Amino acid sequence: LTSCQLSRGQLYSLSVYIEDSNGNNDGVKAGPITFYVMDTNSFEDSPRPSTTPEPEGFSLGFVATRPGYAWGALFADYSEAASYYQNVPAFLDRFYPESNESCAPANLPVLATNLSNITFTSCGLNYSTSYWALVYIEGVEKSRSGAISAPVEVPVPASNTFELQPLVTSVKPYTAQFELSTVKGGYLWIMVVHKNYTSQVDAWAVRKGSLPGNGIVNCWLADVSVNQSVETFAVENCRLLARVEYHAYFYAEGPFRAEDADGILTGPELVWYNSSNSFIMEPRIRGTMTTNVFYFSFTPEKDGNFWAVVGDSSIEGVLTIWNIKSMQYGQPAADCKRERRFVTGGLVKDEEFLFATSREKDTNEADDGIMSTMGIIVPGSAEVTNEFAFRPYLVEPETIGG
Repeated sequence: LTSCQLSRGQLYSLSVYIEDSNGNNDGVKAGPITFYVMDTNSFEDSPRPSTTPEPEGFSLGFVATRPGYAWGALFADYSEAASYYQNVPAFLDRFYPESNESCAPANLPVLATNLSNITFTSCGLNYSTSYWALVYIEGVEKSRSGAISAPVEVPVPASNTFELQPLVTSVKPYTAQFELSTVKGGYLWIMVVHKNYTSQVDAWAVRKGSLPGNGIVNCWLADVSVNQSVETFAVENCRLLARVEYHAYFYAEGPFRAEDADGILTGPELVWYNSSNSFIMEPRIRGTMTTNVFYFSFTPEKDGNFWAVVGDSSIEGVLTIWNIKSMQYGQPAADCKRERRFVTGGLVKDEEFLFATSREKDTNEADDGIMSTMGIIVPGSAEVTNEFAFRPYLVEPETIGG
């Protein structure tokens, strides 16, 4: 029987009828005999990436049941790949027997029961993007009756990644240092932000050095070269407060400075440091206050220096831990300020003057201390006939009765 136009991979039935030469329809039918038309080739092991995909191309490895030939095609959209998988004749009409399209290998020899590779070249792929490949194989007779694979995901990785994940090696008020290495040469960006802005960080934000909305960037290191070796990077001009949690993010990409942020983002890494000194007892007012003089006291944890200034509501939000030492804010009288006064750790420090804000440090002058602020209400012109030696405090827990 010839010219039957049977399809590979399908089950058919054969029936045979015989009679004598009189043609009286009095013969006998035999069968049916069922038989299966084998594919000219099929996959023993489905295709999968055998090399790391790069923009230029990649390879897929598979095992075929018979020797023959292979064709391949790559698609950016899964639905397009799936449509050709479900409609093999359409795939063959476009890519068989030869293909003029790039990244569509055609008519490549296939081994039997051994690993075969089909290589896709001149693909022009993007980093950090997934594509979908199809592989069609058939036997040596090239009869358009082979097998096609299901869509195979081809994930092109980021243009760079971290070999050594970033480590925090040093944190100071103005500088944070990190150690890291990348898999490839390329470029690196680092951003440090307060923990409250973590949700606003993505690769684009780190690359641009800015956050959407009201997000504040404490410091940023941009577009520095990396060369696959372990290196230390310092992010400067940070203004990081002691005992405050900040987060560092790291973005690395390859050597081409792509416009579509094709690198890798990692983080957050905790950025935090302890203060060089602290208050065992916060500053408090002692004795009678007047418009010109009053007493305050506090207890530092360690030996060090302290600064203090007085001001009205106009300096709220202006006076910070970064400028209190300049003595340019607050009341103009020099006696109403304290600049770089030594304190002894663990001992109560008494001072005579109108006090609002005090900054305490150890002796290293590194701007890594603690600032405390308190409100003051100066009594009116009426004579004060008495004053608290110790202000009221809770002696017994409160109850329903009092």
